[in-house]
Amino acid sequence: MSNEEIITEARSWLETPFHHQGRVRGVGVDCIGLIVEVARALKLPSASGGLVADYDERDYPREPDGERLQMMLGRHFIQDEREKSNEGNNFPPRRSQRFRLPHEGGVTNDVRIGLFRMRHQPQHVGLVFSEQCAVGSEKSFPGAVIPGPDAQYQDPTRDPGNKKIDWIPNQVGNDEPNIRLIHAYLPAGKVVETHFDASWQRRLVGVYEFR
Repeated sequence: MSNEEIITEARSWLETPFHHQGRVRGVGVDCIGLIVEVARALKLPSASGGLVADYDERDYPREPDGERLQMMLGRHFIQDEREKSNEGNNFPPRRSQRFRLPHEGGVTNDVRIGLFRMRHQPQHVGLVFSEQCAVGSEKSFPGAVIPGPDAQYQDPTRDPGNKKIDWIPNQVGNDEPNIRLIHAYLPAGKVVETHFDASWQRRLVGVYEFR
């Protein structure tokens, strides 16, 4: 499965409202639901055999269980080799430097599944990729800005002028690598695509690849 196909499918979910346990494009989806539905549309295989979508679970609570989320990702996707050295710890450290990112020299520019720490444990996932590997994909992402992860984790209906919100621009300067993040993001209230900036990199605690 090509990077372009994965990115094009993920971008077809942009603007879909955030909805806990949702799985319907244009109606509602949550962060893990987006990963599952991209895998379902492209019939992506699970590392445990069969298809990723065959193992879809929807009995998880609104407040994600970090350990359960890590176990699920490790069961169905390929864990970054450098992360495996940390097995035995409940959660990986907060430092993101150990993990391969799509723009690092010597590493193929494949789409990655990023696992992010939100409330002191891994609770969020999204697709991370460099714009280089999106060449040929459908470019339909909006040019909006959204609240960053360092802002108060809040209901998106609250006043967007709240000074606690750290706004993330959709585009980056010419001197920065254009690394993208597509995810169903509660504070934005929908599926969005933005620059994978320092505030998200600080929260990166795991990287997984599609089989």
